[in-house]
Amino acid sequence: MTDREFGVYVHIPYCKSRCPYCHFNTYLRPDLPEARYSEAILREAAHRLAGGTSEGRGLASIYFGGGTPSLFSQRAIERMIRGLWDLNATVSEPEITIEMYPEAESIAKLDDLQAAGVNRFSFGMQSMYENDRKRLWRTRSLDPWTLAEGAKRAGVRNLSMDFIYGRPGQTPHAWTEELKEIVGLGLPHLSLYLLTPEDDTPLISLLASGRLALPEDGESAEMAQRAWDVLTSNGYRQYEISNFARPGFECRHNLLYWTPGREYLGLGAGAHSLWGGRRCENTALPEEYLNQVERNGLSIAQGRVIDREDKMQEFFYLGLRRDFGVSIREFHERFETDPRHAFPGLFQRGESNGWLAQRDDSLTLTPHGRLFSDALFRELF
Repeated sequence: MTDREFGVYVHIPYCKSRCPYCHFNTYLRPDLPEARYSEAILREAAHRLAGGTSEGRGLASIYFGGGTPSLFSQRAIERMIRGLWDLNATVSEPEITIEMYPEAESIAKLDDLQAAGVNRFSFGMQSMYENDRKRLWRTRSLDPWTLAEGAKRAGVRNLSMDFIYGRPGQTPHAWTEELKEIVGLGLPHLSLYLLTPEDDTPLISLLASGRLALPEDGESAEMAQRAWDVLTSNGYRQYEISNFARPGFECRHNLLYWTPGREYLGLGAGAHSLWGGRRCENTALPEEYLNQVERNGLSIAQGRVIDREDKMQEFFYLGLRRDFGVSIREFHERFETDPRHAFPGLFQRGESNGWLAQRDDSLTLTPHGRLFSDALFRELF
């Protein structure tokens, strides 16, 4: 990748059901008009890319997220890919990812989506086991083996699956056995997330009532360590806190997104951007988003200019998420200050809890620190 490459995230807030384990955002709707929405995406993109902000840049990745963006038709997805391609001179082989629900209908769509230009597929599998998938609201999901085999038959080379650990009743031993099965799928990319209950969700109520219980922090920390042990010993690299890949299959969009100073463009209702030296967030409700884009070309609910303090925070936050960490020397060269003076609370808490490790010039999270990274990052913001 070059310093002038950037990624586009297209948010398609299209959802069939409400998941009790996740925060249900009010803008997730099953009746989103795809033709009108697709045109709004391209109208917004044209407006945002005008005025020289994209001059000399190459569009290296397009990531369709949501929601379940694969519920949109091949025609709508292809229209957006071709439209974004026409708006910017892309790199020779841009990465184009789409998130998909792990069901039989998705397997049937793989050929059409590849014909539309998609070359990377990400499935929210959540668990290897049917009973656990049902508890995680994956009631119609295929088993991972069937899904992986179906993708292989369709000629999909770049396939990723998401899994959740720290589930109610899960033990480190059970997670280790599940990890061995996950490795057996032979996938080039995996994303592993610790289950984190959101406020105002049914899961919070179930936990509060005592009907469900999450593993203790120590057990979750052990699960994170076992994930690292099992996957790295089987050829995966943990290139970012939640992401593991075999060599050459690191998600380009992730690498763009987690690089300090690298800008990205978010399109669609509720999408976030770092573009033209500003952070901004689009209007969340689809109908408002559509009306505003059709009138003005934009639908930004809030935005602000990135100042020096923001840049320092971002440098540390993004650096610590990656496997090679933060360069103390580069921080000092960029900001002309010692990071320990800039973030004394982060260093104090990180070192006292054993969350940070320094080797030569590089500051990284320890395996234990990766689990508690959110608590550490709160010292930055």
